[in-house]
Amino acid sequence: MMKLKKSVVENTLIFMSFGLLFVDAFTGYILFSYHFNSNISLMYKMFFLLLCLVYCFSANQSNYKIVLVLMLSALIWSVSQNITNATSYAIRDLGDSLKVISLFIVFYTFSQFHNYDVKKFIKLFISINIIILLINILATKMGYGNSAYSSFGAKGFFQAGNSLSSIIILLSSFCLHFALRKSRGIFFVSLSIFLVIALMVGTKSGMLGVLIVGLLVLCSTFKVTLKNISAVSLMLFLIFILAIKVYEFLLTTPFFDRFIFVYENTGIWGALLSGRVAFLEDIYPYFMNSSYLELLFGLGSGGLSVFEKPLVEMDWFDMLFQFGFIPTIIYGIGLFSLLKKNYTFPGNQIDEFAEDLSNSSVVASIVLVIISVISGHVLLNGVVTFFWSVLLSLPFWYSNSLSEIKLTD
Repeated sequence: MMKLKKSVVENTLIFMSFGLLFVDAFTGYILFSYHFNSNISLMYKMFFLLLCLVYCFSANQSNYKIVLVLMLSALIWSVSQNITNATSYAIRDLGDSLKVISLFIVFYTFSQFHNYDVKKFIKLFISINIIILLINILATKMGYGNSAYSSFGAKGFFQAGNSLSSIIILLSSFCLHFALRKSRGIFFVSLSIFLVIALMVGTKSGMLGVLIVGLLVLCSTFKVTLKNISAVSLMLFLIFILAIKVYEFLLTTPFFDRFIFVYENTGIWGALLSGRVAFLEDIYPYFMNSSYLELLFGLGSGGLSVFEKPLVEMDWFDMLFQFGFIPTIIYGIGLFSLLKKNYTFPGNQIDEFAEDLSNSSVVASIVLVIISVISGHVLLNGVVTFFWSVLLSLPFWYSNSLSEIKLTD
């Protein structure tokens, strides 16, 4: 009975993972079209996390305790932060804390899976989500979706362009690793396609992220041969040509006018960080002069509500201000632990597919962490964290499925 229960929950979670991005886009569509927050995405993901808890309880008591402690910690922190504040702040803090810990909850759950064919899953998962991306971009081009910046960029029905860019970075890392395994020609064609998609979304983080992913994918398999040196040289040449074309294109868009305006008022760092320095200079002194308790456990959304813009939109600072030093440090250690697990995963001792899964998850994660230092809506965004953790778990899921096959032979 327990085995049947585990199988049913596992299959349900797998099925629901295919709909993660769709539900976010659908919720955004209702919000932007009818100005009504349906909270469909929130309810969907809350149920998703509860199923993760149920699965861990039946599959692995150690992981169950980790997941349970994470969820209880989020609840206790949210309530204690808002004893004297409005209930709406407690709900907001609980939602934000669940976004942060979802990375670990979903990873510890999906990394235990073993029934479903991972090769079939990743093909279907990537295909479905690329189609959803393209539909949202097309919706903006046709006048239905939203622009990332004024009239420039296409984010469809997603609320943050940077979250969409993060999804592109995750998908590109896996697709480019698989493409390079087939041939360099397919790799460069795939890279060009993802660069065009990132350019259409229109965020700096997306375009830069895909380029970094492309370079890291080449470097992760690099050996000093004439073919590899030629491939890297060709890529650098294409990047140079692309940079010129992108620059010429941006000159004709509102993005360039916005960049120049911010540069003239805040300098080069202000322009590169899209004016986020001003938000940081506003909140940072206030936070550092807070009580020891607020420094350790953050100001919460209620404490940050005194600012006209309560977010810096630089994820590590936003996490520090909202959650404080202790949760931020614990999160950093936990994230490093997950990345270390993937980096040390012996994929090359299993087969080429396992090696590609491991390398893909590491490369994408490195780029996302780099981007999160200077951008928002990466680490603190439910669109990204659920998606990211599913992909992080794939090497372990695949290894489990192979062990299951060996046991049944």
